[in-house]
Amino acid sequence: MRGDPHEHISCGHAFVHQSHDVVKQRAYNNPTFWEQLWRTSGLQFVGFFVITSLIYGYQPQVGASADALTAFYNGDRTRILIAAAFSGLNILNLLWFAAALRTALADAGQDGWGAAATASSAAFGALSLSFRSPSEPAVAFSVSGSGNQTLTSGLNDFSWALAVLTAFPRAMLIMSGCSGFGGRG
Repeated sequence: MRGDPHEHISCGHAFVHQSHDVVKQRAYNNPTFWEQLWRTSGLQFVGFFVITSLIYGYQPQVGASADALTAFYNGDRTRILIAAAFSGLNILNLLWFAAALRTALADAGQDGWGAAATASSAAFGALSLSFRSPSEPAVAFSVSGSGNQTLTSGLNDFSWALAVLTAFPRAMLIMSGCSGFGGRG
């Protein structure tokens, strides 16, 4: 039966089922869906960044007094943990957006700026997920309650130093998008 759309072809011991029926693609099984999702991740990042910042509050400055550190880290530990969880998920939004930015820059013929976007987002993600996100809940839940104010102050200062270190990859990510689409090579 040569014209049968449900013809079975023998391949050794296995049977291959051929069907000429059109397979419907679901919305999430479509590459356009994923590309749109990745592109909107930039907006999601901004929205969740604002929400995370409001939940987290304002961290004491470098060299803050012991009372200010205790009030911040012991005051409401749960909000710091919730903000850290949202921050970790939000970094994924930024990484997805950077992947979409890299694709768009490659399509525009700006592969160098696309590579810069990939490298800077990877550096930002590595610094944030490896050091910054875990250090703040650790201070809130373990170190601050121990009474060791020197260690609490040192870890708070370390968190600020990491914020400064992540500024460089963030700036490079912004520069790669702006310069890549601005026509500069």
